Amino acid sequence: DVPSVGYKIFYLKRAGSQADSSIRIDGATIENRFFKVTLDPDSGAVSGIFDKELKRELVDGKSPYRFNQYLYDNTGVRDMAWRRRGIALRRKGKEDGGREGQKGVSIRPGTNGPVCGSIISTATGPLAPRLEQEIILYCDLKRIDFVNRMQKELTYDIEQVYYAFPFAVDKPDFICELGGSIISALRDRFDCADRNWFAIQNWVDVSNDEYGITWTSREAPIVSFVEISNEWIEKLAPTNASLFSYIMN
Repeated sequence: DVPSVGYKIFYLKRAGSQADSSIRIDGATIENRFFKVTLDPDSGAVSGIFDKELKRELVDGKSPYRFNQYLYDNTGVRDMAWRRRGIALRRKGKEDGGREGQKGVSIRPGTNGPVCGSIISTATGPLAPRLEQEIILYCDLKRIDFVNRMQKELTYDIEQVYYAFPFAVDKPDFICELGGSIISALRDRFDCADRNWFAIQNWVDVSNDEYGITWTSREAPIVSFVEISNEWIEKLAPTNASLFSYIMN
């Protein structure tokens, strides 16, 4: 006990032995008592997150994208069109540049201690000579942290950069915390409102009546749901449970 106007001194000393960790790292997998996370050796992104309590796979294996995959959308050489009720606003360009991911992957263990453990993958991507992803699991928290770091080259072309999060949730709803309100991205929008991008405050809950996942972002508040589209979305249909974090343009 420390008195209200008192103090206490603590000393940090090197221990004689290393503390045990409940985090297990083996090759391209990391797991604790809550999750088993598997990385894809080709992209360096996540190919599977198995929830041991729910006994469910949380990553959509049918998606063309991996979980937390870097996506570079080269719209600078695309004929971009916004179409709404027969009106088209176009930016003329060359042929479609396409959407590219990462390559040149290496995977290694990160930290591992009594509080948390991590696994790190590094790769390269379009205009990104270094992409680093650190996945952190905690010994006693049912939570996964993704820390994305990148070196980005300058370009004056029009570009979009996303990270993909294809969740495996059937018949999902997307509940978003906005500034001063909580809404459903599927239901709580005016007909004339933009459904291509949403600016969230802190979190999105991707869920159905049985289970769900809460996704948060500290530094990238713009998200898209279901698909990435440069054409005006009249109605957002939940054909999948994918979330795309729009990190820069």
